[in-house]
This record gives sequence, C-alpha cells and structure tokens, in this order.
Amino acid sequence: MKRDKPFRTISELIALLKSRELHIEDENLARRFLHQINYYRFSGYAREFQIDPAHGDDQFAKGVSFEHIQQLMTLDSQLRHLLLQQLEVIETTIRAEYAHELGRLFGNTAFYLDEDTYVDVKGKPSQIVDEIIRDLGRSNSRMIGHYTTNIKDPMSRYREVPIWVAVEVMSFGRISNMLVYMKEITPAKKVAENIGVQWGPFSETIHSFSVLRNICAHWMQLWNRTLDIQCHVPKKYRPRNIKFTPNSMYAAIIMLNHYRLKIDGNNDIGNTIEKMLNDNPEFGNGIRNPQMK
Repeated sequence: MKRDKPFRTISELIALLKSRELHIEDENLARRFLHQINYYRFSGYAREFQIDPAHGDDQFAKGVSFEHIQQLMTLDSQLRHLLLQQLEVIETTIRAEYAHELGRLFGNTAFYLDEDTYVDVKGKPSQIVDEIIRDLGRSNSRMIGHYTTNIKDPMSRYREVPIWVAVEVMSFGRISNMLVYMKEITPAKKVAENIGVQWGPFSETIHSFSVLRNICAHWMQLWNRTLDIQCHVPKKYRPRNIKFTPNSMYAAIIMLNHYRLKIDGNNDIGNTIEKMLNDNPEFGNGIRNPQMK
C-alpha cells in the first residue's frame, strides 16, 4: 500500500521527531543540521533507534537524542573520507596495471569494444561494450579526442582508442566488469601478481571495491548497512579477536587495508580506521555487524 507522505517544512519535521519522543537538546542547531542534510538521509540512521519501524512503530527508544544520531552521522562521514583515500590509491593502481598488461597482450587495438572479448552471461558482453562507449562519449578529454574520428557510428569512432587511453575515462565499475567477464584472464592474473595479492578472489574483490567506492562517492550510509557485493576475506587475513559478518562494510575495509599495504606499504589510514571503530563501539559494531531494522 502506498503511504501518504505529505511535504513537511523543517520546523514540522522537528515537531514530528519530538512527537516520536526523540530528545532534541538544541532545536536551532537541529534545524540548521536538517537544512544541510536531507531529512531522509538523517532518517536512515534514526530508523535504527526506533522501536519497530518495519511494522509502523516509529517511536524512538527511551533516551535517544538527535545529537547522538548526528554524532554517528559525523563518524560515518569521516569513515567515508578515509575509505576514499584508500580507494584512490587502489583504483589508480588497478587502472595503471591492468591497462599495461592488456596493452602488452592486445596491443593498440580496441579489443575491449568486441563483444567476443567477454564471457556470454545474460547479455553482459553487449552491456559492457555499450557502457564503455557511453564512458568514452561522455569524456571531453583531449587524450580521447586525439584518437577518435568524426564517424557517427560510435563503434567506428572509437576503434583507434588504445586501452591505456580508454581506461582513464572508464568508470571503476566498468573496469571491474572487465576483470570479472573477460575471457582472457592472463592480464588480470598478472595484475594480482604485480601487486602481490591472492588471485583467487581478486576480480570479485575489485568488484566489491567498486560498489563501496560508489557508496562513498555519493555520501551514502555505511553504518549499519550491508555491502551488496560481498567482499571475501581469506581466512589468513581475518582478525583473530574481532567478529564481523561476511557481508559487512568491515569485510571490505579489511581487504582495502590489505591491498593498500601491498601497493605502497602504507598502513596509516588502516590504523586510523581501526582506532575509530574501537574508540566508538556502537559505531564500530554497526560497521562490523550490521543489523538493519
């Protein structure tokens, strides 16, 4: 059944929260915060403190405050920024290594625009090629322009763009799709070897990273949320004294920290993240063991 959701002003939303027994210490600060943060972004976090929102009981548990939820959102924001720093290093390295190994094998041909390059699973080849052409078409890069023609047919227009140029305008999701669905896996194996990470879950791990990147880049909620594409953590990399669910954000964080350490030996951000999670147990548990209402 479609629920009636009338428009409410910020003042009306504040009144609604108070009617549901949410304690608000400073209404002016709360009002300013909701002007900066969409109410429904706030409600994604607030929902976890309501009694039974799935069945219509939107009252807040006793003692919950607006400021407490706001603090969790601040921690979530800080975590997103830290993860984006890890992801930047990993993504740019994967782009460079993969383009190099693909170029070594295929040369300067636009092999990536041939559907036969990919495993035929549920129309994936045509989808991947169409999305790559869309990425190339959206780019105003002079690098791309140098290799394109004035032919209207997009397949012909980009036939001269070598992979080491194309990879710079492809989305990370597109690159992860190539890693997962390309018939020729030798270049991907070589990338894993060059970085020094295990081949077994490599392609799937990068796919999971690309999903996490999109979550962080769009400032979406991490706390108490699962990752749609589970990030497999080999047993030898699992912390001994920390419990986490396999589809948690924490599983991806473990692998991000591992990949970053292998790429450039830097563990500073990894340590900062662990300290944040340990110093804030409620927030940490929501990252390691999400239980959504």
